[in-house]
Amino acid sequence: MTVAIGEAGMPTDDSLIDEIIKACNGDLRAAIRSVLAINEQRRAELKWLRESAKAQSSRAANSGPVIH
Repeated sequence: MTVAIGEAGMPTDDSLIDEIIKACNGDLRAAIRSVLAINEQRRAELKWLRESAKAQSSRAANSGPVIH
C-alpha cells in the first residue's frame, strides 16, 4: 500500500485510516484504541530521545575544550 504524505507529515487521504479499521476487523473502538496505544508509544520514544539528547548535550558541555 502506498500512502501519500502531505507537508504536515499526515496522510492526504483516508487510506491509512481504512487500513487500521480493516486490521481491527471493522471495530472502530479497537481501531481508536490501537491508534491511542501507538501514539502513547511514540510519546514515550520522543521523551526518551529528548532526554538522551539533553544528557548528550550536557556531557559535551561539561567535557571541557576539545584539543585537536
